[in-house]
Amino acid sequence: MVTTLFDTQDYWDDDPDFAYDEWNFFKHRLFDQVGRNYCVLQGKEGLWDGSHKAGFCGDIKEAITTMVNNKDDFRFEDRDGQLWGVTFHHDGCNEYHIKVLTDDGMDFYEEGVDVFTREKLHDILLNNDDYSEEISVFEKER
Repeated sequence: MVTTLFDTQDYWDDDPDFAYDEWNFFKHRLFDQVGRNYCVLQGKEGLWDGSHKAGFCGDIKEAITTMVNNKDDFRFEDRDGQLWGVTFHHDGCNEYHIKVLTDDGMDFYEEGVDVFTREKLHDILLNNDDYSEEISVFEKER
């Protein structure tokens, strides 16, 4: 089951200040959930020449800012207990599964950053429950 947690399109007709406040409320709750550990995002980017695998590993604030920056719209979804970020832009749609690294995942990231390709490192971190865990998903309403 997919539940929308935040969607910029929900605020198109609202006062821009209200929309901005709602976005800040959502993202700060997300930042608080992740804490100081890094997160890993992995998914696909829809570009003019097709769909490409994409990912990021690092600070949650930088990751979310990078994900939504210069996009037309974006939303966050709970997909059966998994947090996904979806962005829309002139070339298509990007989708990212977002997880927080465990302490073991942080150690593995620091050791693996010079050993594996970025894509391989993201695969290992995202798909190993010892290295990453789902972010507790919260309700949209305050």
